Amino acid sequence: MKLSLSLNNKITLSHRILALITFLLIAIGAQSAYAQAGWNFDNQGDIRLRKNWLRLGLAKLRADFQIGPGVIIEDFDRNNRALFSNADGELAILDDGSIYSGWAYSPSVVAADRFNQVMENDTVSFDPFRAVHRSMPIQLILQGWYDRYRIGGGIGFERFGMNPYEISELELRSSTVRASRLRYFFTAGATWLQYGQLGFATDIQMGSMSWLGDHQGSSGFYINFGFPVEWHFSEYLRAYLRPSIEFNSYATFVGNEDRISAFDFSQTGIFLTFGISFNNPEIPLCRKKACQARKKHTHTNRAYRAQPFYKIQNPGIGQQPPNTEKLRRRP
Repeated sequence: MKLSLSLNNKITLSHRILALITFLLIAIGAQSAYAQAGWNFDNQGDIRLRKNWLRLGLAKLRADFQIGPGVIIEDFDRNNRALFSNADGELAILDDGSIYSGWAYSPSVVAADRFNQVMENDTVSFDPFRAVHRSMPIQLILQGWYDRYRIGGGIGFERFGMNPYEISELELRSSTVRASRLRYFFTAGATWLQYGQLGFATDIQMGSMSWLGDHQGSSGFYINFGFPVEWHFSEYLRAYLRPSIEFNSYATFVGNEDRISAFDFSQTGIFLTFGISFNNPEIPLCRKKACQARKKHTHTNRAYRAQPFYKIQNPGIGQQPPNTEKLRRRP
């Protein structure tokens, strides 16, 4: 038996509508959004400040770590194939004269004399044939930002807890495995509303998934629409919750040189992700013990921060009461 993989992508009308909504929210960000409050080197009068170009470049890169649970609703396109079961209650499916078990992850032919056909009736229906899975993706993202916009890419590892397909009325279920998959994706987004330290953003992730371990599904395209709610501890450090909805599809294939049979699946995922984001400060922290500045300032021809990266950099009156000696030891 020859096992082969192929891409199976399905873009539906609902995907296009969500893509349009995300694009419009990103575009709205051009009208009302938050701009990073980096040091302005070009507005210091007659002072010519030294620029650290490496710091300035790194300050435009944003590194994100994301983790969070998800629920994935998976639909199997049965395509009127007959279902069979054995004495142990295991479901199998008929395709082109052969009966397959494990069709959702690694199809294999089983002996026909061990299985009997399962029939639909008034109380038992096979369609929609659906399973609900659990997921826990972990992702690392690197993106550049300008003003309110961000664009970049990332990689992720997803632990995938597969639940079986079931006919609960007959106490029948398919065989299943625990699986993992890798994600590689492009991302873009924008902050479209900022209220104090609270920000609202929209972003999109598009990429490919590759199954690992015993799961023999094809690599497939996916698209994820996210709506992060961000808390800006400072202009360099943010934490956020990112609710998102995701669509993807894949297939498992089995056959020989003369024929190839495909079992097609589509997935809709709902995730709630916690994320933390950091970008390198564009100017260093002031280490002068005699300096009492609490905002960004200059000494001779260099610019410095007065606050550690995780605090508001230019506090107002009454914000962050100073403890200068302690702060000078912080990064």
